[in-house]
Amino acid sequence: MATPPPPGIYVPVPTFFSKPQTTAQAGIPPLDLATQTKHALYLARSGIKGIVLLGSTGESIAITNTERKTLISHIRQEMDKADYKDYPIIAGTATQGIEDTITQLQISKDAGAQWGLVLAPGFFATCITQEGLKQWYTAIADRSPLPILIYHYPSVSNSLALSPTTFTSLSSHPKICGAKLSHGDLSLHTLLASSPLASMSAGKFATFTGLGQQLLPVLTVGGAGAID
Repeated sequence: MATPPPPGIYVPVPTFFSKPQTTAQAGIPPLDLATQTKHALYLARSGIKGIVLLGSTGESIAITNTERKTLISHIRQEMDKADYKDYPIIAGTATQGIEDTITQLQISKDAGAQWGLVLAPGFFATCITQEGLKQWYTAIADRSPLPILIYHYPSVSNSLALSPTTFTSLSSHPKICGAKLSHGDLSLHTLLASSPLASMSAGKFATFTGLGQQLLPVLTVGGAGAID
């Protein structure tokens, strides 16, 4: 079974860009790796448990795979140089396809991320069944080079929501080790974090809230922390 990220507070960081130097760069500004590094080190020195690169805050959908590799590998190298070896880095994905998601997870692993945060595919949300979601995540997890967390964020997924039974089913997969729940429904946190199922109660499936204002009640029902 995959090990989930350590409990604590994680920050989904923005992706920093430099000011375009030419007209040709106007629509495609270059990454600002120096600022990205300063921000990551500031968070680590402040006691933040880990960071999420290329989540929804990090504009994952606007980043090329080449930029993904450059960004993650640079931050990993700079964290190592600053004596933050093995600092937790979670890499987000937000594609609609299984193959594209697996490709991004492989790039992320090769660049130094330890976990993937996989957003549900919401483009055809009204047509997707819970069985379809289970098959989609299972197909990705079966081939993922990284342990993955399910990113449950209905507001950016066309209101697509995973049911408690879908989470329960997916939690038994050896490569699916947790979830980020970005919504106001504390009952789902309670159902998952307090579940008597072995994969959840034994700490093999960790639930994180995506809303910092929910941190205290989420912790009281057994949640692992916040990604916010």
